[in-house]
Amino acid sequence: MASNNTNILENLTILVVDCQASGSHPPTAHLFEIGWSTACAGRPDGALECDSVSFLLQLPDGVSISRAVERLTGVDSSELAAGARAPDVYRQLEAAARSLPPLDRNGLCPTVIHFARYEKAFLRHLHRSYSPNRVFPFDIICTHEITRRLMPGLPRKGLRAVAGFLGHPVPALKRCAAHTAATAAIWQNLVRLLAQDAGIHTWDELHNWLRTCPVPSPKRSFPMPREARAVLPDRPGIYRMLRVNGDILYIGKAASLKQRVNSYFQARRRHAEHTLEMLSQAVGVEVTPTASALEAALLESCEIKRVCPPYNKALQEGRRQVVFGTKDFRSFSPVPDGRHHIGPLPGSKAFAAVHDIGCLLQQGEPILDRLQETSTENLLGIPPPQAPEPQCFVEGLRMFRHQHTGLPAAETIWPALMRIGTRCWKDALETKEKGIDEGGDTRPDPEGQTDPPPFEWTPEAVSGAIESLLCRCAHLIRRARWFALLSESTLAWSVADSDGAESRQNLVILRAAQMSARSELRGDDPLPRPPGGAIAWRDRQRHLDLAAYDRLRVLTTEMRRILAEERTLRLRLGRNAVLGEGRLRRLLKWV
Repeated sequence: MASNNTNILENLTILVVDCQASGSHPPTAHLFEIGWSTACAGRPDGALECDSVSFLLQLPDGVSISRAVERLTGVDSSELAAGARAPDVYRQLEAAARSLPPLDRNGLCPTVIHFARYEKAFLRHLHRSYSPNRVFPFDIICTHEITRRLMPGLPRKGLRAVAGFLGHPVPALKRCAAHTAATAAIWQNLVRLLAQDAGIHTWDELHNWLRTCPVPSPKRSFPMPREARAVLPDRPGIYRMLRVNGDILYIGKAASLKQRVNSYFQARRRHAEHTLEMLSQAVGVEVTPTASALEAALLESCEIKRVCPPYNKALQEGRRQVVFGTKDFRSFSPVPDGRHHIGPLPGSKAFAAVHDIGCLLQQGEPILDRLQETSTENLLGIPPPQAPEPQCFVEGLRMFRHQHTGLPAAETIWPALMRIGTRCWKDALETKEKGIDEGGDTRPDPEGQTDPPPFEWTPEAVSGAIESLLCRCAHLIRRARWFALLSESTLAWSVADSDGAESRQNLVILRAAQMSARSELRGDDPLPRPPGGAIAWRDRQRHLDLAAYDRLRVLTTEMRRILAEERTLRLRLGRNAVLGEGRLRRLLKWV
């Protein structure tokens, strides 16, 4: 080690840079955000030496970022109109580079980037465009390349995976300020590991090592030790995947905690990218056993909302909400009242489209004639670029009205449209056009369905899209009624003993859409009456917020699973309403 070398990694003040762009390569793609900060690995607290800075950049005329990029970054294209000019920002970045002590070997600024191949192309493009008469000021080291050599077995080596593995959480949205902070944290840890595992102490040694050291063959090695999962119980419950700093990465449910958790680590198991990213960070697991898989599913739903783990998507709140609508779907409220009593509904967009279609059908031919010369955007809940042309939409609406004669012209048109939707659903059930089997297990979730994908619209397609919209909305209204019934109920299902005989039943009591008690029943013991069975409909609706809605969705799915496994299932909804397997199979097809 050259102890007097001013390029010693531990003492070196570096520039950390991150960019976000509309695509992969300039000049066809454009930067819309750039950020940087300075850091020193040897600082005792690992803090940044100055506050990080980041700038949104104006895009060239006629250029915008895609919706996919907007979702990944949280940046709206409209924000970029007020952004900074790229030449001004690049000159500030150059000034920041010149302000740091230069490297002895070339006088350049020591710069650290994670996955530098991406940023380097854009930085060189900026330099050629706005500072062509100067020397490119950055001597860049890529922390991704260091990680490939020091941690070859880590399943994923992206910024989020590596930073999380080292105990530094990275927000889900890809923004420069968070990414420069994460890169600085990675650098601090890698400098320690370079000295410890590779004997690398200076910037020059690091450059030479990256140039001459081959990347080892990656044999996947998960950070979680085998011992942590070997002691898990073979019983139902929920599990929590933990980062090294104790953060919960993911919450899941299992019929057998031991089998489910260990299934992640099977040699031939194929995982989605986001799962591998999560497993790259998970070093521990924490479990909560439950008496049954059904109870585990209910607990999982509650825990996900309480903790909001970064790798749970389906049951998190996010921008989701439930609403209650008026009978004509003209107005919606987050809570039920005298006017807003249709619900709970998982959002209002589709129902607002039904309201608009009902208004058009009420007003008849005059409005249809005017529509041919105006916009039909969002009338099917379809965004403008994919919406049919006005003429095509009008012809499709006329075809729909002709196929469903007898539609009322008064305010009762919206209940009539829902009856059409119910009839379409019944026809689909009978003809199995939607892949529904006898147990209902493969029936699509109406909240997961989307409107037809982009294609060449025809009047027949428009009429079919209207029927599909009505079918989905009618289904969601039936589901809302079912959830109101289910929120005050008692449920019992059989549990097999070790010899396979069904000698006992689990019992749960739901009060205000929450599990208020659990116990066991023997043989043909009668189901106890639900304590809230006499509660009025409107009073039940007040308890049906998003958390309750998701719990009841999960419970309904678990009931289908129990029936698919040919186990005994009974449900009591009130004083005399006790449903056995046969009635439940028929009913669950509709909700």
